[in-house]
Amino acid sequence: MVSLHLDRIFASVAGRAQHPCHPIGSEVAASWKRCLEEYCLEPTRVNRPQVLTSTELKEFSCQAGDLIDIAQPELNRLLHRLISDDYIVLLTNAEGITVDYRAGASIEDDARRYGLYLGSIWAERQQGTNGVGTCLRIQRPVSIVQEDHFAPHNTGLTCTVAPVYGPGGQITAVLDVSTPRVTDHGQQHFLLDVVVNSARRIENRLFRQHHRDAVVVQLSPDRDFIDAAEECLIAVNPSGRVAAADRHAIQLLQPRVREPLLGQPIEKALHVRERVLSATAEDMPIDLNELTGARGQLYARILPQRRSSVASTNRSVTVRRERHGGDHCNLDTLAGSDPRMLCAVNTARRLVSVGLPILITGETGTGKGAFAEALHRESRRAGYPFVPINCAAIPETLIESELFGYQPGAFTGAAKSGARGKVLEANNGTLFLDEIGDMPLLLQTRLLRMLSEGEVIPLGCGQSQKLDVAVITATHQPLEQLIAQGRFREDLYYRLMGATLRLPTLRERSDRLPLIARIFVEEGLAQGNKARLAPTTSTFLENYFWPGNIRELRHVARYAVALCDDEEIMPKHLPEHLRGPDGENGDEGHGLRMALDRCRWNVTATARMLGISRATLHRKIHSYGLQRP
Repeated sequence: MVSLHLDRIFASVAGRAQHPCHPIGSEVAASWKRCLEEYCLEPTRVNRPQVLTSTELKEFSCQAGDLIDIAQPELNRLLHRLISDDYIVLLTNAEGITVDYRAGASIEDDARRYGLYLGSIWAERQQGTNGVGTCLRIQRPVSIVQEDHFAPHNTGLTCTVAPVYGPGGQITAVLDVSTPRVTDHGQQHFLLDVVVNSARRIENRLFRQHHRDAVVVQLSPDRDFIDAAEECLIAVNPSGRVAAADRHAIQLLQPRVREPLLGQPIEKALHVRERVLSATAEDMPIDLNELTGARGQLYARILPQRRSSVASTNRSVTVRRERHGGDHCNLDTLAGSDPRMLCAVNTARRLVSVGLPILITGETGTGKGAFAEALHRESRRAGYPFVPINCAAIPETLIESELFGYQPGAFTGAAKSGARGKVLEANNGTLFLDEIGDMPLLLQTRLLRMLSEGEVIPLGCGQSQKLDVAVITATHQPLEQLIAQGRFREDLYYRLMGATLRLPTLRERSDRLPLIARIFVEEGLAQGNKARLAPTTSTFLENYFWPGNIRELRHVARYAVALCDDEEIMPKHLPEHLRGPDGENGDEGHGLRMALDRCRWNVTATARMLGISRATLHRKIHSYGLQRP
């Protein structure tokens, strides 16, 4: 198979006839030619994608902070739509470095095997022909299907990607959906439209965020402005002239105006005679044909100015804090009025300063990281570092050097100055090991030795260094089962569980409704939006099952606030996976189907997740007429 793949590449570059059953697209052929002649790559000598260390990735993630936050709803939406077909969703920066990704549990191993996760570099110059790298080079959407890839180790992948343009018209990111499953160009042709539309929605949010202090005119062929992927945006300065326009507005309007679009009165740009800003009330669509001169059906409305520059500054601080674990929340805020949370907080406060390691358990998204950091700030170590490590996010080949550091020259590719390591960075402070259940067995042995001896030996160093840290760990996995399966050391388990705190799921919390309201208010303040929850929306959100817990709630709130230009947040502003494809209010039947789909219709797992018996679940399935897909 490899030799056949190489023959196709070299035959294409040499200009020899293609096999009629295996045609090669012009974009792929041009990329293969670049790989051989410009980059001097050899297909069989292309290494697996390079993955940045968490320290290196942190710098790029901070630079892409607003992009990551703004893209979150669309990444979630794409994954929800494609998860059943085993797709992985990636967001890279303009250098091809993955800064965010989504993958279902059933495909996480494949994602890691192919390098489809945080910090992976997919530039064409390094990986040869691939979705992200080739898209960045040709600057347009593309599908690279299996054998279209240059490197043989990537030919099991299919990648469909689209560029994301920033407010200035430059490519600022790439949106990619990839799968290791068998597919073809025909299927990817239809998927390409989905990805392009998602990229355009992200572009619109970036434009609105960038011009948050300007009047923004929204144009759409649809009077109801249902889909942001069909919209064009224009920023207007106080004198009524075009200050900026997205690339779609420029393509639509520039041919109508002989002079450059920027700087033109908005009426001249839209080719209408009446004053647009006075004719168009906020959120009231106006048919531009009625203002005479517009070509084709086109509607305009003005988006309200959502926030001042001060509010914007506050928002960036809030986002940055949340990305580092929610350090703006204290234990009392996190506890709310739920009895189980109050009990967990009271217990934690008594134990945090007596030297006991604390293990926090709970489903994904229940706020274990935020709880750990708030606990650190109330401990006697509060003046020292809080160092979080996600054991599931660091590649297995790098986790030892990331944790314990290394001396100069300890291994190939090591930094010349060496590295201190996360454990020593936390000295005198708190080390938070998130997803401890995903730590490889070899590293579990080293961690146990470190905790027992209170010393660290960096890689390549024969001398130990004293260590004094408080250790907080967290997991959503049943460690007892992992021990029985031989995947987790029993002696390490008892070393870490000096005290165990379980955080309740959002659906278990008695203060669910006030918590939902608080998070929507926080997101509204962050975005400068004073819209409040409509009663119907509150009732729906209170009854929703929240399989993603508080993390899902915050993403939903951010999404709804960003889309709401009304005084009230209605069900129509919620993500589709909550309200259903028809835009109707969600109900228990819809939530039940979501829970079953999430557990792949495993009745036992679904009943456990919902906290009900299997008999009750079967009864509900029958009463709502739900059928397994």
